[in-house]
Formats: sequence, C-alpha cells, structure tokens
Amino acid sequence: MARIDGSGASLSLQIARMVEGIRKEELRKVPGVAETLDWSAALVGLDVRDLHDAPETVHETLMCLLKTHEDRARMSREVTERLLGRSHELLRRRT
Repeated sequence: MARIDGSGASLSLQIARMVEGIRKEELRKVPGVAETLDWSAALVGLDVRDLHDAPETVHETLMCLLKTHEDRARMSREVTERLLGRSHELLRRRT
C-alpha cells in the first residue's frame, strides 16, 4: 500500500493472496516483490479496485508478474480463475 498510490488495503490484500497462490504454482521463476509492485501499479492504473470484479483484466495483466515465456504459457485463464477463487476463499475466512 505504501509503494502504490491508490492501492487500498482490500486490493493490496487481494494482490498479496493472489501472488501467494501464484508462487505455489510450478513456475520456473516465482514472482518477487518488484514484479508484485509492477502488477499492483498496472491494476491501479487500470482502475481495478477488486480482483474478483475484473478477472479478465487480472489474467491479461499477470504478464507483469511472470518472468519467463514458459511461465506465461502455463498461466491459462482456468489457472487464473482457480487462483482468484482460492484467494477469495482465504479472504472470506479471515473476515
């Protein structure tokens, strides 16, 4: 939240949960902090306030997170939707 203007607590938590899920996928290179900040900035720039309201935008902008061509090819829309569902479930359990 401190690094990206316009990123509120809710969106920041959703992004953190989503990146946590992506890091558990079988990737050649997991996304780091820099990529997470780039992705956050892209989402805020596109006026996304809730990841679950913009699944297509989430999928299309994931390229900011993924470092290799192979990892980008692995991240299908189905994987994105599964990760969005998992992050949403984790958020609901915490509230």
